[in-house]
Amino acid sequence: MDEDSLVVAYDAKRGEPRKGGNVKSEERGDCINCFKCVAVCPTGIDIRNGIQMECIACTSCIDACNEIMRITNKPKGLIRYESENGLKGKKKIFWKMKTNIYLGLTIFSVIGLFLFIFNRSGLDITVLRAHESPYQVLETAKEKTLIANHFTLNFKNQSTEKIEVDIIRSEHIISKEIEVIAVTLPVTIPPGQAKKNHIFIKFPKSILEGRSYHKFILHIVTKSKERTQKYRKEITLAGPV
Repeated sequence: MDEDSLVVAYDAKRGEPRKGGNVKSEERGDCINCFKCVAVCPTGIDIRNGIQMECIACTSCIDACNEIMRITNKPKGLIRYESENGLKGKKKIFWKMKTNIYLGLTIFSVIGLFLFIFNRSGLDITVLRAHESPYQVLETAKEKTLIANHFTLNFKNQSTEKIEVDIIRSEHIISKEIEVIAVTLPVTIPPGQAKKNHIFIKFPKSILEGRSYHKFILHIVTKSKERTQKYRKEITLAGPV
C-alpha cells in the first residue's frame, strides 16, 4: 500500500474543525461530531483519526456519514474511498510501474492456467507396487525361472468424456517373453472418476541379467469417441539375484 492506494478515509480538510467546543459556527467543518461512524463500525474504531490497522473496509462508516450529510444538506463523501494523495489534493496516479508488473503477472498466470488445463493429460496414471513381497517365484524349470510382480494401477479420468483404458502388448514385450496379466482390463471410466486395477507381470529371470531389477515400459492406451491416446509408464521389475 502506498500514497495512491484507495482506502476508506476521512477528509479532514473538509470535516475539521468539528462541531463542538469553542469553535465558531462559521469556522466549523462539515463533521457535526455525531459519532455515527464510530457507532456503526464493527471494530469500534474512529475513522476520523486516520487509517488504522483494525479497519476492515466494510464501508459502514461511509453509509452512515452519507446519511448524516443528506440530513444536514451537505455534500456526500466526507468519508469515502480515497487515496492519501487524493485527500491532499494531489494528482492521482493509478497506472504505475508496479501496476504494470502486477498486470503482467496476472495475465501470464491466467494464460499459464489455461495452457495447463487444455494441455494436461486426459488420464492420470499412478503405479504402485503391491504391499506383499516385491516378487514371487512361480515355478522353476530347467535353466528357466519365472518371476511375478504385482502392481496396483490407479487411473483417474481428467477429461470431460468417458474413456476406455487398456494395456497393450508391444513387440518388445513379446520378444522378451514378458507377460502382462490384467484380468480387470479393459475398464471404462466416467469423466472425473477414478478406478483401481491390479496387474501381474510375469517374466523369466534371465531378463534381470544378474541384477535384482529391470526397467520396464508399460504401454497403456485410452479410447474415447473422439480419439485414441497412448501412454508410457516406466516401472521396475524386481527379482532374486
